[in-house]
Amino acid sequence: MAARVLYNWLVLPLMRIGASVASPFASKIRVGLAGRRNLQARVEEFRGKNPEARIALFHCASAGELEGIRPLARAIRERGFQVAVSYFSPSAKQAAENAKEFAFADYSPVDRAGAVSDFYDALRPSLVLISKHDVWPNMVWKARERAIPVWLVNGNFHPSSMRAWPVVREFHRAIYSSLSGILAVSDADAARAKQIAGNTTRVESVGDSRFDRVLDRAERNRDRFATLRNSLADRFVLIAGSTHEKDEQVLLPALAELQSEFPDLCASVVPHDPSVQAAKRIRLHADSLSLSLSETDGETGVSEKSRTLLINRGGVLADLYAVGKVSFVGGAFDRGVHSVIEPMAHGLPVICGANIAVSQEAREAQSLRILSVISRSDELCTALREVRSSYSELSKASRGFVVERAGAARGILRVILDSHA
Repeated sequence: MAARVLYNWLVLPLMRIGASVASPFASKIRVGLAGRRNLQARVEEFRGKNPEARIALFHCASAGELEGIRPLARAIRERGFQVAVSYFSPSAKQAAENAKEFAFADYSPVDRAGAVSDFYDALRPSLVLISKHDVWPNMVWKARERAIPVWLVNGNFHPSSMRAWPVVREFHRAIYSSLSGILAVSDADAARAKQIAGNTTRVESVGDSRFDRVLDRAERNRDRFATLRNSLADRFVLIAGSTHEKDEQVLLPALAELQSEFPDLCASVVPHDPSVQAAKRIRLHADSLSLSLSETDGETGVSEKSRTLLINRGGVLADLYAVGKVSFVGGAFDRGVHSVIEPMAHGLPVICGANIAVSQEAREAQSLRILSVISRSDELCTALREVRSSYSELSKASRGFVVERAGAARGILRVILDSHA
């Protein structure tokens, strides 16, 4: 009860004030707030067209987490459910609307008690599945009040998470202990989940359905950029994916340094947030290093003289990795590394910065020497030399890492559906 009062009467009002102050300067906040207008009417319209359907509601934070739940959505649809998905970030909007697994896709309600209650009462889900870490308190508590099973799937509890801090842990225990269960991606994550949730919530290590998705996508879309791949067939191609400015400050000097040593090296840079500003930032930095940069959409071939490509597009990276031989994954010089299993599904060894604590698979891959952590441009040069010298072995190990961990989706659903049979 204390946690609910604290959250609803202090934390939420402060968050609302913060969003109002930040929205003029943050386009994602503005777009997200605008996208939630008339959400209730859209939910009611969908339910009115499907009055008798059993609804399984998935919730995720953004596009990356949405990709990971698609195998689960496909499997539960085969069990007779209609599948809905709510998402927090505007980054998931287009992907969710294009995904055939979902009969309904829209923003999650603002996590006010009344808004969440109205959302649940209109949608009437039989089951709620929250992906990875986007656990909103009222979303959990209001489902529990309505006796709707609510599970956390692909649960990731990294060692440095604030959720495990002594005082913060007690607040999160009030939320996580209200879940029907937590299905974690590994034994270590399950152990950390138990420390937070306590002994009353079922916690199991089942695996991560994202491995199913990235492997399936790698196999289905391998030829999406075949023209580009064929034009680079004789080159050693590095795909730098989801880069932030701090990543580029390490990456681009290394590429300039290696131009004479590796004349067959070609790098494709794909910024995390494609935009006019991102393209300008990368071009200016490349120019300062006398690094020739060509912008392309990836759909056509490139000249054999091309050394560094800028692909300033969203929604292409997971498939673009098929063109490469090694990957530099962004984010690890910032808040945390982005997906490392997308390139590994294509057999690409991974190089990234040091902030990998948020990613269980990145930590495992590092322990197996499939992933190299670097902190400076000269270390990136060294890592690329090592990958070239052991490429066949590392490529096979990278692909094997993903294949060995696939198959979690049906196991996750078996646990959940058997619990509520």
